[in-house]
Amino acid sequence: MTTLCLEGSVSLVTTGWAFAFANWHWWQVLTVFATVWTVTAPLRGLVGRLLLNTVSFVYRWTGITKACLHRYRKNVRKPEMLERP
Repeated sequence: MTTLCLEGSVSLVTTGWAFAFANWHWWQVLTVFATVWTVTAPLRGLVGRLLLNTVSFVYRWTGITKACLHRYRKNVRKPEMLERP
């Protein structure tokens, strides 16, 4: 009984290694991708913070500009402003 179990596991390991060697180029691609992903982590963090700050800046100034335009229009429509030449 144990020999049958051992033979099955050896066969499974052999099949796994055969599959790994048959697809070695995909292992290379995966290794290169994982290495590049790890090495560029600080750069991705920097770019992420830069984009977040840019979006925050644009959002803030959009609100400020909107408020200024609203106040300007409100002021321009006053009767004393409309009577000016």
